[in-house]
Amino acid sequence: RTSLQHKGISFKMSMEIERNGIEDAGWSPWNPENEENLCFFLSKEAMDHRKFDINIGLYLVHGCWNQQIARQKDTTVQALLGKLASPSIPKNSEYIKGRLEIEFEAEGDIEACLDSKLPCPPQDLPAVLFFVHKKSMKSPIFQYLSSLNAKQIESYFKSGSIDFLPVHEELNENLKKYGVAPTIPRPVSSDNTGDSGALRLFIAGDRMSVGKTSVCLGILGNLVALGYPVESLAYIKPATQNESPQLVQKYCERMGIACVPIGPIVYYRGFTRAFLAGETESSAELLAKVEVKVDEVAKGKKIVIVDGVGFPAVGSICGTDNASVARASGPLDSSSGKRMPAPALVVGGSGVGGAVDAYNLNAAYFERAQVPVIGALFNKQKLEGFYSLENCKQQISLYFAQNDNQQRLGRRAFGFVPLHDSLTKPDPLEHVDEYIKVFGDHVDIAGIIQAAQAKVKEYSNTDASDVVTSHTKPKKTRAVKRQKLENGQSAPRTRTEIEKAAISAGAAPSA
Repeated sequence: RTSLQHKGISFKMSMEIERNGIEDAGWSPWNPENEENLCFFLSKEAMDHRKFDINIGLYLVHGCWNQQIARQKDTTVQALLGKLASPSIPKNSEYIKGRLEIEFEAEGDIEACLDSKLPCPPQDLPAVLFFVHKKSMKSPIFQYLSSLNAKQIESYFKSGSIDFLPVHEELNENLKKYGVAPTIPRPVSSDNTGDSGALRLFIAGDRMSVGKTSVCLGILGNLVALGYPVESLAYIKPATQNESPQLVQKYCERMGIACVPIGPIVYYRGFTRAFLAGETESSAELLAKVEVKVDEVAKGKKIVIVDGVGFPAVGSICGTDNASVARASGPLDSSSGKRMPAPALVVGGSGVGGAVDAYNLNAAYFERAQVPVIGALFNKQKLEGFYSLENCKQQISLYFAQNDNQQRLGRRAFGFVPLHDSLTKPDPLEHVDEYIKVFGDHVDIAGIIQAAQAKVKEYSNTDASDVVTSHTKPKKTRAVKRQKLENGQSAPRTRTEIEKAAISAGAAPSA
C-alpha cells in the first residue's frame, strides 16, 4: 500500500497478485513523472512480474469520503474482489486485486483525477474497475462494471451479502468479448483451407462506402466472442484508396490481432496514368506482392479477413480489380502450384429490389473471374419505415429461399445490420464493443465461416486447369512489354515523383 500525488489529488493504492491461487503482494510505487499514465500503471505493475500472457484484474475505486469503505482492511476488500471473480478467471492468467482510494486536496473533477486515459467512474462511488491486458495487446483495456453499483457495494460491507450472479455474468461476457473466456467454444474447423491452414475470406462491396471495413470489424469482433484466440485471426486490406487510420485498425491494435491496414497496392494521385505509361510496377508484379503479403499475415492463423476496396471493378484499369485481388489473396496449393481464390462475401445496402439487383450484378463480376461468392450481407439498415430492416429482411430472405440460382450455388443472406451512428462519433473506439454486439445479434457469423469453408473445399476439388495460376511469376508477354518501355519509351518513377507531377497538373487530393 502506498500514497502518491497526481494532478493535485492524493491516491492511496494497494494491490495483490494471484497466480494459480498463490498470492503475492509485492509491487513498487507509481511515479507519475516516469509512467505514461495511471491506467497503464495499474496493469503494468502486474505485467512486469507475471508468468502468464493474460493479466486480469479488479480494482475497488472509492473516495476518502466513503468512510465505511475507507476503514475496511485491505484483506476485506481483497476477499470481496476474489468472490466477484472466482468463477470467471481462466487458469492460464494472473488475477490482480486492488483498491484505489481518492482524496481531493483541491477542488477538481473526478475524471481528471483518474487521468484522461482511464474511463471516468460512475457518478457515485465506490465502483469496481475491471481490466484485461494480454501480451498481444498494445495497451490494457479498462471499464467499470455496470452490474454492481455503489449502494450494493456499501451494503456488502454492512451485511456481508450481495448478488454475485449478475457480476459473474458481466465478467464472463467481458472475458468472452476480449478473447480470454475460461470456457472457449470449439472454433469452426479450418480444414481444406490450403497449405497455410488459414481460411481467407474476402469482403467485397456493391458500391463505395457501403461499410465493408465496419463489416470486417464486426466479423473479427464476433470471432473473438465465439472463442477464436486473437492470435489466430488477422486482417489485411491489400488495395486501398484511403491511407488514413480506420477503426478496424485501432480495434486490431487494441486486441492484439495481426493487422495490415495498408497493403501493397495504393491508388494514390497520379497512379493510374503512371501505370498506363509503364512508370509503375505491372499488374502481375502488384498482385504478386499481394500474394506475398497475405501469405505472410496468414501464417499460423485460422482466419484472415481480406478487405476489398470500393466496388468490385475498382482497379480494373490497372488489372488489380477486387476479383484479381481476391484470387491473389487465396491459399497456394503446393501439389498443383495453383492458388484457390478467397471466397467473397458481398456487402450491400438498404432496399429490396435495388439491393438484390446490385448484389447479383456484383456477384456476377466475381463469378466471371472464377471467384466463388458465398452470399450477401446487407448493411446500414434503417429500423423504421417502408424500407425498415425487418421489411427488407423478410423480402430479401424470401428471394434467396425461392431463387433457383441462389439455391443451386448455396448462397444466402447472412444478416441485416442496422445503422450504428456511434461509429461516426469523435472517438468511435469507445463504442466499438457495442457495435460488435449489435452486429453479432444480426449476423450469422458461424454460417459465414462454414459457407466460406464449403466453397474452398468445393473449389479444391475442381480440375486443376480451372484454378487460378499464381502471379508470383509475371507472364512473359507482360515482362517483355515493360522491358521495352524501360529501354526507351518510359522509365519507372517513384511515388513521390508521380504524386508531385499529379498535384502540379491539378489532381484532386488523395483520400
